[in-house]
Amino acid sequence: MAKNDARFSSVGASHHLAPGNTPEMPELVPSGSTSGARLKRATALPLAKPAAPRRRRRAAWVVLSIGFWLALVAGGTSLIVAATGSGGSDDPPASDTDSRSDAYLAAVDEFRSTWSAEAITGLGATSIGITLETKYDEFSQTTRAYDALAQQCAALDGTRSRFDALVGVPPPTAPSPAQRSADESVNARVDEATASIAPLLAAANELLSDGRTQLDTLDTLCDSLTRLRPIADARASETTATATPLMVPPGESEQVVTTSGTVEFACSGDAPCQPLASPARESYGAAISAVNTRFDDAAASFYSDHCPVTALADYCVLAADLWSKRSAVDAESAARFAKETPLNAGVPLPEYSAWLETTDAEFEAGQAALDDWLTAYSGGDAAQPGDSAFVTVVSTTADAAESRFAQLRDAASDAAAG
Repeated sequence: MAKNDARFSSVGASHHLAPGNTPEMPELVPSGSTSGARLKRATALPLAKPAAPRRRRRAAWVVLSIGFWLALVAGGTSLIVAATGSGGSDDPPASDTDSRSDAYLAAVDEFRSTWSAEAITGLGATSIGITLETKYDEFSQTTRAYDALAQQCAALDGTRSRFDALVGVPPPTAPSPAQRSADESVNARVDEATASIAPLLAAANELLSDGRTQLDTLDTLCDSLTRLRPIADARASETTATATPLMVPPGESEQVVTTSGTVEFACSGDAPCQPLASPARESYGAAISAVNTRFDDAAASFYSDHCPVTALADYCVLAADLWSKRSAVDAESAARFAKETPLNAGVPLPEYSAWLETTDAEFEAGQAALDDWLTAYSGGDAAQPGDSAFVTVVSTTADAAESRFAQLRDAASDAAAG
């Protein structure tokens, strides 16, 4: 009985890749509002003496007309004087400045209550950078890695929600010098409140600006990385549905017509084997080619459309091109796999195996380009076996953003507690 141990590489088998600005928020600093221009006092002008009428029959109309205009001017003058108030001073009434000061003190209390040490600490932390494993093919993450990534990105959603709640209560604006009260005791309370929250205001402003930048970076990473799993899951489910049923189960055999006659091939090992007997071989080749071609196209689109960070831009261009070429290879593999009659030898399909070896060499050249990219990115340090340039840069970027956000959060929490 011939052994199936020396089988050629799986059709469309997974070929691994190489090892491996958000505008700043302006600082929210206290600033006073400008006083509106006041209405100026109107002065009533004396009316000129009306000309004598040319006809006696219009005398009554002239008298009525004069009375009307006198009443209108007098009434308008009274309205304007009432609107401007007495004195015409630019200084607001004392009651207005006191109200403004009271509103500021109330805003300080609300700000301090919302931006408490507990609320700021509750922003939490994420560890996106440690979830992915270093695989040649970043799509080939384990279920555990994908689950950890999903958990961390869900935690980031909670952090963003709590952060937005703090943004909803911005630092209060102190009254300007022109808006200060005539009562010095009121001004003293305003000055005391302003001094007491100054450290928290500084820390909050930094968290609102730089902290938002770090959250945006992590949001972008999650938006990109969570797209890996659906692509990988689609390949696995489609393979299970269309290709796996055509394979030879471990420990079983198949009768194969070869150039030397009918030979029995056994499937040894723990994994199913590709079928060599017709028509299963042709059907399997078409099925696995379709699955891998769709996967290759999805992978190329991922790198083209959802590259996670600017630092990976050149890498993503190389990877997109590489998976596009792989798509063409997998589209051709079905025909080559089906057309050759198996030989009664250690290599059942020598022509197909030779072609696959050539295409694999071309794919490995693209993989080497990704290795070179990581070496350059690392400052000349050669990529270690098993490293993924993609995972390395993503982890470094995530770790930096998470560390900076935690630093800003802790500084604001300390300021609130103090």
